Amino acid sequence: MKWETIHVEEDARGVVTLTFARPDRLNALTAQTMREAHLALDALHGRTDLRLLLLAAEGRYFTVGGDIAMFRRMGTAPAEERLQAALRGSMLSHRIASLPCPVVARVQGGAFGGGVTLIAASDVAVAGAGARFAFTELRRGVVPTGALKALLTRIGSAAYKRYLFTGETFDAAEARRIGLVDRAVPDDSLDEAVEAAVAGCLGAAPGAAAAVKRALDLYDRSGPDALGIDGLYAFAESWAGEEGREGAASFLEKRPPGWQA
Repeated sequence: MKWETIHVEEDARGVVTLTFARPDRLNALTAQTMREAHLALDALHGRTDLRLLLLAAEGRYFTVGGDIAMFRRMGTAPAEERLQAALRGSMLSHRIASLPCPVVARVQGGAFGGGVTLIAASDVAVAGAGARFAFTELRRGVVPTGALKALLTRIGSAAYKRYLFTGETFDAAEARRIGLVDRAVPDDSLDEAVEAAVAGCLGAAPGAAAAVKRALDLYDRSGPDALGIDGLYAFAESWAGEEGREGAASFLEKRPPGWQA
């Protein structure tokens, strides 16, 4: 499929890179961008051979968040259209977080508003040291309650309330301290650090990684009791599964497991 605001590429390892491609607009998220991203994610959610999703962006910034022209248009749009736009934006982070594979975010320049939520939805986030971050929604009169789960899971309510209410811009080191990103590296080392994260994630058995992500999603939605006997059963059965047996055999035989071949 030909996209206008994103690029989607896949390498031989089964790594799909979804790139926001509106660098002239600092990758502001329009209704079209979110629609295209959802369509791309639809295809990825239906795949069992997907190993990893890499979120990236062209140009100076990862994304400055929601497009202000879209916000202005929504001010006079019918209620149904506003609700659809809110749902599309809110669900984007959930669709990313619930993919049955690791998700890595490559963050350059910075992210603001809804763009920060996309980072929070990732499993591993690596930022350049020059990146800057801010929660700008309240400065635009927007109530950002649609995608709280990813943010609160990442940084907790205390840090979120501080930066949401003050609107302060914070740097990559602070983003690392509060848990928004996992690594903050020199800007000229960003690609190397991202590739190291990708390669590390590819060391995980794909079936086991998918099962863990399902369990974590269930835990986040329903609490620890929701895992119950099903979680214990999945743990026990994983030893006897194809990946569990291959993992033990490859370790004893001092060779990479089959999923890294």
